[in-house]
Amino acid sequence: MTRIAGALIVAGLRRALLVGAALVGIALAAPAQAQNLVVNGGFESVTGTAPDNWTLSTSSSYFYLGAYSSNPNCCYSPGAGFTIPISGTRSLLFTQSSTSFGYAYQTITLPSTVSTATLSFSYIVNLQGFTSSDQARADIVSLANVSNPSSSLLNVLNFSNTTAVTSGHLSVDIKSFAGQTFDLRFFAYGYSDPAWFEIDEIGRASCRER
Repeated sequence: MTRIAGALIVAGLRRALLVGAALVGIALAAPAQAQNLVVNGGFESVTGTAPDNWTLSTSSSYFYLGAYSSNPNCCYSPGAGFTIPISGTRSLLFTQSSTSFGYAYQTITLPSTVSTATLSFSYIVNLQGFTSSDQARADIVSLANVSNPSSSLLNVLNFSNTTAVTSGHLSVDIKSFAGQTFDLRFFAYGYSDPAWFEIDEIGRASCRER
């Protein structure tokens, strides 16, 4: 009886330890980690000057769009304080030497299980033209409308007409797009005198799952 009782006690202790370990494992479980949904958001990985994982489109050969470390424009320079790059060795840069436009985008799927989702990036803009059509903007757009500059599910940044050198870091809540696939698009248009638009540090865009 003593041996049986002792065995039962030992078994009971083992079960208690196992349950205790499981409870400790749950209690000490690491919180959900932030996920970076934008690939190559610092534009450091390139093929030539084309940033990997991004799709670029321009309306003419007069438009310069790519991941640059210095000014590629043959004929113009941005205003004082417009630095190239913003950080690292390259930034996504839009500029032109004649009337034209360009845009860059990446397709993103935001999980339906996110508890928080934030889009953030750094920018510098300098629009040197004199018409209201000159523009630099950032949008979340549907996949079918990425080539339409006036189409937007959410406009997160918009400059138009003449704009002195302006820089900043923007952060926007995009949790409302949970469970959706969309394009993150940057667009610039210059009518005569050049538009300058630069983007970097999108690597801070992230989400947390429940």
